[in-house]
Amino acid sequence: MAINATIGGSVSNSYVTLDEADTYFESRNHSSDWDECDDETKEKHLITATNQIDWFFDFNGSKTDSTQALSFPRYECYDNKLDEYVESDIIPNKVKYAVFELVLASLNEDRFADDDMIGLQEVQIGTLRVKANSSGSWQKSKQPIPEVVYKILSGLSSLTNSSMFSRVIRF
Repeated sequence: MAINATIGGSVSNSYVTLDEADTYFESRNHSSDWDECDDETKEKHLITATNQIDWFFDFNGSKTDSTQALSFPRYECYDNKLDEYVESDIIPNKVKYAVFELVLASLNEDRFADDDMIGLQEVQIGTLRVKANSSGSWQKSKQPIPEVVYKILSGLSSLTNSSMFSRVIRF
């Protein structure tokens, strides 16, 4: 599937183009995994990351057109960190950077896959032995959206399914 990064398009499927991604990763440390991917694989990662960001975040404001496929561009999208409104005819750089960073975190693993060892500390096959975590936790050990993406988008949005995931803030 080819990328369609038309701003506000009814069939858009990515916030960024392949050229924008390549440019970003040229100057990004630890991005050799991106360089090893072919263009088709890169496009799939960009489309998937865009979808995941739209699934997990409620952005401030509202879509500029009811027929647009993606959450951006938006009217009245206030960036709480910058204390200003985002222009209503663009994809903010923060959103683009969030796509890039989510792609990078997802290149070698499916962050949305179920953890086979969820809630378990030990499994033994011979004479079957299963030992539950002492915490009794049945939550995923890895969050599907990396912390860096939360930080990038924190001024523009909130997590949509906050009841499904909990974030720990340490002081």
